[in-house]
Amino acid sequence: MEWVPKHFEKVDFFGMSYYARVPHDPMPITYIETPEKMKQLGRPHDDMWEYHPEGLRTCIDRYWKKYKKPIIITENGVCDERDALRPRAIIDYAKILHQALQDGIDIRGYFWWSTWDNFEWHLGPTKRFGLYEVDLETKERKPRPSAEIFRKLAHHKMIEDELKEK
Repeated sequence: MEWVPKHFEKVDFFGMSYYARVPHDPMPITYIETPEKMKQLGRPHDDMWEYHPEGLRTCIDRYWKKYKKPIIITENGVCDERDALRPRAIIDYAKILHQALQDGIDIRGYFWWSTWDNFEWHLGPTKRFGLYEVDLETKERKPRPSAEIFRKLAHHKMIEDELKEK
């Protein structure tokens, strides 16, 4: 984290995006966005990257320890067309954020990426990050099951018991 300029000390907060861990060994950078290769290595993954929610806490801890600035998670999510991993990811990330708050880290905000399926600059509309599915032909938007989980979490500010096992 030494690349962060000294004038960073003058900012009011730190904005952070986190999606995945990108190890360099034994998984070369060419394995990014290649789930088949990650599966061969036995790595948990979404449709693009290795799934490693603990890495969010690692990043939060590094910046908090060094700068003691409030943190806003500006983007965090998974690419998951079938909505198989996203429900679990919402809960995993919520637990990590809750523990960081309990540990005294000043987290001011959190934004899931994304509300609906979006257009990735280098991949077009082929990757699905949304809590809401977008039909590319009709433009209809339908909530995925994970949208309800996120809604309940945001509304109640807690993880309901039946969601903990998902």
